[in-house]
Amino acid sequence: MLNLDLNILSIDVLAWGEIFTRYTEEVRAFLSRGGIISWGIVPTLGEEVAAVTAPELLARLEDLWSFLAGRGISREQILAQAWLAPARCCLVDPDESGVERAFSLLKEISERLKDKYQLET
Repeated sequence: MLNLDLNILSIDVLAWGEIFTRYTEEVRAFLSRGGIISWGIVPTLGEEVAAVTAPELLARLEDLWSFLAGRGISREQILAQAWLAPARCCLVDPDESGVERAFSLLKEISERLKDKYQLET
């Protein structure tokens, strides 16, 4: 699955995270090659993004990372090679507040991760 010639993999983990993380060996090999995973955790449609909070999304993301860590992929490596992103590339919303909220949630999740794991910018 991840043995493609890619440096960065962007995945909608909001919808597919539980399936993606089950490919533990492929994820391990991808990260070992220096790959970056862009964890798409924030919904992009107005009604979806209005219904979630940063702590809920962060908990969901950390559950995925805990699953991988429990199978021998260090959380430090996951964090070092992680980007955060909207779940899908379709940031089309007639109401711009949904897009603004999505990026606001991403920023809040990022700040919480930096604080919790004492990450540098």
